[in-house]
Amino acid sequence: GKPIKVKAEKLKNAINCVVMAAAQDETRPVLTGVLLKVKGEKLLLVATDSYRLAEKTVPLDGSAEMSSDFSQKGEVIIPQRTLADVARVLSSLTAGESQDETDVEIVAGENQVQFKFGEIEFISRQIEGAFPDYEQIIPKDFVMKCEIDKNEFVEAIKMANIFAREAGNNVKISISESDFLVSAISAQVGNSETHIKAVSKGSSLSIAFNARYLLDALTVMNAERVNFDLSGSLSPGLIYSKDEEGFRYVVMPLRSE
Repeated sequence: GKPIKVKAEKLKNAINCVVMAAAQDETRPVLTGVLLKVKGEKLLLVATDSYRLAEKTVPLDGSAEMSSDFSQKGEVIIPQRTLADVARVLSSLTAGESQDETDVEIVAGENQVQFKFGEIEFISRQIEGAFPDYEQIIPKDFVMKCEIDKNEFVEAIKMANIFAREAGNNVKISISESDFLVSAISAQVGNSETHIKAVSKGSSLSIAFNARYLLDALTVMNAERVNFDLSGSLSPGLIYSKDEEGFRYVVMPLRSE
């Protein structure tokens, strides 16, 4: 296929935003990889282990014509470990120089993908198979939309998770237009409740999530305020930020007791 180019700093950040959502378990090999997909003048990186999904979009450098011939399908699936290695090398490279300057060239072959930056070439195998049609998992209609301070949300989840550890990290979030409550109940330790300030609009609901999955998304985001939109207490939630372009994270709820 023809090469595509992406700024090193942007590619590194995009990889770090999605690799944590790839599956660790090898039962469905495609889910252990990260999807790289060219769409117009953008490169999408997507990973999902079927409990959560992370998507980050980065602009391509150069002309749009290049991108249409990236690979036969316009997409490739790359092992998460390889991409994590690419991000680490990019990190050490971009630390020294002005970070906007370095370009990474990505070339897709039949069953390999090559990353070239400066003197370095990384060759990765591709994972065979079709990545799930993930667009249909991303919720579109919401009953409750919230905007919250990211750090307050992180602290509230960490606090609840101290109590939730023995219950499979199950934390409960109860939202109304006047209250945003993060709680956990532990048979041994007691319960934890943290109220945080939120701007919320919609119908009140309670929903349970795996705390780790929420923290994974929030810790890779740079924005100070995050949006958390919900479609119902048993439907996936969507985390993103109006201040952080191109990042979407979908997380499946737990059935709360």
